[in-house]
Amino acid sequence: MTIDKKKIAGIVLAILAGLAAAGIIIWQPWNRPEPETKAPVQQIDGDETPEAPGEKGPVLQVGGKEIACTIYEGDGWSIYVPEGWTVREGSGGMWMSRDEAVLEVWRQETADYDGSFASVTAGKDGGRERMLYLADGKGGSWELRGFASNPESWAENEKLMMETARTFRLNGEAPFADWGSLAEEPDWQEAEGMTVLFLDKDGYVLDDEVRKAVEAYMGGWSGETRALFTGEYRVEEIAWISSYSELVEEYVNVFRADVRYELSQEGMERIGDWEFPVQDGCVQPPDGLLLAVYHDGGSVGRTKWLDEGTLESQAGLAAVLAQ
Repeated sequence: MTIDKKKIAGIVLAILAGLAAAGIIIWQPWNRPEPETKAPVQQIDGDETPEAPGEKGPVLQVGGKEIACTIYEGDGWSIYVPEGWTVREGSGGMWMSRDEAVLEVWRQETADYDGSFASVTAGKDGGRERMLYLADGKGGSWELRGFASNPESWAENEKLMMETARTFRLNGEAPFADWGSLAEEPDWQEAEGMTVLFLDKDGYVLDDEVRKAVEAYMGGWSGETRALFTGEYRVEEIAWISSYSELVEEYVNVFRADVRYELSQEGMERIGDWEFPVQDGCVQPPDGLLLAVYHDGGSVGRTKWLDEGTLESQAGLAAVLAQ
């Protein structure tokens, strides 16, 4: 029987309208890797001489409010920081607001991606993190991060943190000042066993693409690995984890699928070999499968799946997504 995806999406849209009114939504945590190198605070040379830390700096216009800032200096860089934000002890490139939102400037000695991008990712307990990334052309990279561990702090500080990030100057240049619309969490919902990404023109059902990804992933197993499984599987959950812009021509939304794989008799006999729990004859690896959806805001152009276990950083994911 042929499934009319547009008809399904239309039905789901009606169902989800009621759910959206009730505020039902699912978030998937994203574990942020720790940065390698903290940027020290030093005097810089450039076209402008930033004021010393502690002196009153310029004013930013954010949400109709004027936010007084201080200009902080680093080794070849400077950035505006809102007054009242405190420097984290032992760090020259990390500041915290009173409600524990954090702004960071990091210089990495290595570059997992030789380009630039803006990303936003889901965090634990409804928190969020946004990152602006720039490879320096010398084997290293710069990362500007703004994050909050709870939704209230994120909502209060997100726009402010990004406006300060746009003031970042590196060797007299402002690499992020002219970036347009930054990556945002997409409009998506899960209901009635289907996960739908809402775009301007239509609702895009993700479930069939996820199943194709799972089967392609299993198809790459060695003969020895296949012998441990029956080939049956169940997708437990599909949820958004991150979005990218300034990476390729399209926007990229990444969803994570948690999958349980059914063990064969041989697999059950080797139950002691598994590093993660076996439940009801199935195993669910801690790493899921990722489905990247490329779109222009109105319609989906292509998709790509990835094994989450092969990725070590947001920049590493960006490098794969850019291909």
